[in-house]
Amino acid sequence: MATTEHEIPAFEGISRAEAEAIQALAWPDKWAAQHRLIVDAHPFDLRGREYERDILRDESKSIIMPKGAQLGLTTTFLAKTIHAVTVRLWKALYLLPLKAGTNDFVQSRIDPVLESSPSVKSRFGKTDNRGQKVTIEGVAWKIRGTNIETELRETPADFIVFDERDKMNEDNIPHALARLDGSLIARTYELSTPTVEGFGVYRDNGFPASDQMQWWIPCPHCGSKQVLSFEENIQPYLGETVSDSKDSCRCQHCHKPITDSERAAANADGQWVPLEPQNEIRGYHLTQLNSPTKTLADAQLGMLVNYFEGQRDSKKLKEFFNLALGLPYSSPGDKFTTELMDKARGPYERGFIPMGAVYLGIDQGQEVLHVTLWSVNKDRRRLLDARLIQADGAKSKWAVLDEEVLQRYSRWVAVCDAHPDKEDCEALAKKYPGRFWMGFEKDRPEQPATANFSTPKWGESGRVLIDRTMAFDSLIKNYLDNKTELPRDARELGERMPKLSYNGFYAQHLAMVRVEQPDLQNRMVARWVNGNAEPGKKAQGKKPDHWHHSDMFGLIATMSDTPMVFSGSERNLLAAAGGLI
Repeated sequence: MATTEHEIPAFEGISRAEAEAIQALAWPDKWAAQHRLIVDAHPFDLRGREYERDILRDESKSIIMPKGAQLGLTTTFLAKTIHAVTVRLWKALYLLPLKAGTNDFVQSRIDPVLESSPSVKSRFGKTDNRGQKVTIEGVAWKIRGTNIETELRETPADFIVFDERDKMNEDNIPHALARLDGSLIARTYELSTPTVEGFGVYRDNGFPASDQMQWWIPCPHCGSKQVLSFEENIQPYLGETVSDSKDSCRCQHCHKPITDSERAAANADGQWVPLEPQNEIRGYHLTQLNSPTKTLADAQLGMLVNYFEGQRDSKKLKEFFNLALGLPYSSPGDKFTTELMDKARGPYERGFIPMGAVYLGIDQGQEVLHVTLWSVNKDRRRLLDARLIQADGAKSKWAVLDEEVLQRYSRWVAVCDAHPDKEDCEALAKKYPGRFWMGFEKDRPEQPATANFSTPKWGESGRVLIDRTMAFDSLIKNYLDNKTELPRDARELGERMPKLSYNGFYAQHLAMVRVEQPDLQNRMVARWVNGNAEPGKKAQGKKPDHWHHSDMFGLIATMSDTPMVFSGSERNLLAAAGGLI
């Protein structure tokens, strides 16, 4: 833990002024006070926000911080950044979700700080540049949005601050991290109000893999130290309404009420303690219960307002968990859960003979094809089977798919991921025109329909353009509306996963999450992303999600017209005549 100024041993021959100068070189908070910085229109001061001190002084290579909103932590990392750039001469890359937000951020948050101190301002050649600040030594501090990939090129850095990490464009995070490749310092700081479990700061190798520092404060009545939490300090004492809950924050030990002002004052005696000290990554978690300004039960602005409104509005409840408690929360439709998939399980066995057509979804892996087969009764889908197709001796996986699946059914429609084996996929699409479709999925905001099937022509491959977000939205809605049925042994489907209570079919559905991310037009749009990271990877990862995609392609297949089936002689006659079209 960081040392306070009262714990510094005295040394002969060093004056107080010299000691303070040395402290300012090492500690951003002492440096900011020494230079009399004005931050957010107030002199820099940690009173009421004593939790910031250790974060400012933390020398960890990686810091990950899920947090409640409006806790002053952007200010913390701005002070940490300015100190690193001007005192340590480290090149900085400060990232925001949107490029469009960088100008306002610089003008309203950064420039006033630099202008507030003549000594700090003098360290920069020019302070009016909105995209970067450069010190008189030539040290660059660049402010960028993550939605524009080109903004992140040719930007060498010694450390990166990801401000609102959960709102950033995941596709471009690896490009940002590559800016550290030439640095021996290579530090990353991530802070964000969380969104959903398994994503952003709460990805598998994010805060859950850190030492999970918690802020312990003493009770103002009995002195017992505790981490303020909604479940233990507030929920047991809630009234029927916000106004009935003014005294609902109580000590976990003596159960006496703790007022808003007492919560803020307790920060002066607070202490960070790791929950998982064996983990190397440094993580901090902080909620609005520790805020010196946020009230608990104000009728309009209290943090409990969203909680009570959230009992009838899931969006408000999500805001309560994300913004007040700094915790992830999945609203229905944000991601698949084991509960949602279990709810879809029926009392039937796989392998029954369908009455009508079979609809196939096929997703490509490196060595295998993930194939789901579905029947449809009115608007309700039923999973017939989920199969892993791989090469068999001299037979390719595509030949096995053709002989062991496609040729076994007389009426079927298949939508197959077109990549990476595009030529093999196209060969089957030409062999089975109007039945086997090459699926091309990406976000297509200009496309009004979820799936746009090409007009089938003899000898040409059928193609379907899929709006990725609408397709995955339709898929999970299908489950939420109880229009998808899985066999009783659905947990056993897919690749074996002995450490879990289910296998790959479930696990790969759970890997995807729906979040808001910036697009190239500086808009926050909904996207489905792979929300987990493999251990050891730099950025948001790619845990397998083939079954989730196969399921989606199977749903898209049901949106096509069921094709007519002809005998061999009839196909030859049609071919000679130039086909149906």
